[in-house]
Amino acid sequence: MTAVPRAASRAAAALQTSDPNAAPPPDRQGRLARHGRGLVAAGLRLGGALLQVLSAILVARMASPTQAGFFFIGFAGVTFGAVLFRAGFDQALTRFVAADFAVGEALAARFTVRHLFRRFLLRAAWAVPLLLGACVAVMLLPVAAAQAELATAMVPFILAMPFLGIAALAGVALQAAGRPVCSVLSMFFIHNLCLMSAAFLPEPWRDAGAFNFTFLLGCMIAAVFGAIKLSSTLRRRVAALPGKDLADADARRSEVNALARENAGSVIGNLILVWGPLGLVGLLCSPIDAARFGIAGRSAQLVSFALPALNFVLGPRFSALRATRRESELRSALLGSLMVSLALSSIIAIPMITFAQPIMAFFGPEYAMSAILLVLLASAQWGNGAAGAAIQFLAMTGSEVILRKIFVLTAAIAVLAGVPLVMFYQSTGAALLALGSSLLLNLLCTLAALQAIRRIVQTAPAPEPCAA
Repeated sequence: MTAVPRAASRAAAALQTSDPNAAPPPDRQGRLARHGRGLVAAGLRLGGALLQVLSAILVARMASPTQAGFFFIGFAGVTFGAVLFRAGFDQALTRFVAADFAVGEALAARFTVRHLFRRFLLRAAWAVPLLLGACVAVMLLPVAAAQAELATAMVPFILAMPFLGIAALAGVALQAAGRPVCSVLSMFFIHNLCLMSAAFLPEPWRDAGAFNFTFLLGCMIAAVFGAIKLSSTLRRRVAALPGKDLADADARRSEVNALARENAGSVIGNLILVWGPLGLVGLLCSPIDAARFGIAGRSAQLVSFALPALNFVLGPRFSALRATRRESELRSALLGSLMVSLALSSIIAIPMITFAQPIMAFFGPEYAMSAILLVLLASAQWGNGAAGAAIQFLAMTGSEVILRKIFVLTAAIAVLAGVPLVMFYQSTGAALLALGSSLLLNLLCTLAALQAIRRIVQTAPAPEPCAA
């Protein structure tokens, strides 16, 4: 059964003191400030996507194809682990914290943030030493040189995993608290900027391994920045309240854990769909194939550059509108995200697909023959853009069960089809896998979101007749 935040019931009770269907008084100044912060956050998110592409160019030009392949395998591994260890936490933070702040429940928001951070740190405390021990064992055992080199390259990425997770959790909470600029800086901008600083190191230290350690440094800085900004934000919100402890802490803890569990399946399914193709290339193909796939994948992410910004802005918005029963605005926000995301992704996708050959050749002669990878992966990102914020909408409006079923179904099909595709068609098969799973996932999520908003509007309470 889907957990419903207590903030939603409190908001409904507050609204029942007057007309439950009356629109709130207009707040033009607050709306302009919110839109301004959203635009700045979208610009910084685009900057983070550009930094990702620029860092891929630097890795491709400064490292050999084999070393670049190790980098992209390590990057995929650390991202997979950081998301897996906080599976469901991002959605719980966005859903509860945004609703809490919408109804003035800062104590509940602070409790939720602290509880989920503790759970993530406990998971990372046992996982990181275990993974480091596995890498040391591979380096000490008589294995192939390539395997030992990959294990060595993975060490800084494993060390970066908890810091990347902290930065992401802080970024999600900051976005839910109405701090989108700090959110984007914590989640996307800082560690990518530090990653690029490897190009400016002195010559003796400027090698492929430098990117691994500058990435670790960037994750550490982003985690510290996000934690400080989040702590100061919560401290200011709580300072004006009379009490300092949440009265119904046990009930909130149960609600948060239940929602995190309901979203964990969707997160794991999404991880398989996003990082599974690159993981199969790393396992079944050569490091050079992994480098080509990783560079094409990073370039293709520019196609859906607007989607993360829309999700950051609209995720808390969906939760707050649902909590305060503003169904018409909720529908407008969903439909608007579909149109805006499709238009913006089309602007990038069409020229990228048309000029895929020269784009890949720009990374180096070893990548010029991999234009088909960029065409397929850009088309997959185009499918993500066409779906808008449908996935975020389902996660924030009580449709977690439907979303989990869609992810599990799509991930199961991808797993069954992925291994033979990569075995027979190598990296091209992995790109076909990414394209097919993206189209299927986004089609099902868009249909489910449209059905959900129709149901929400139909079940909304009818306006009460005006007294004569």
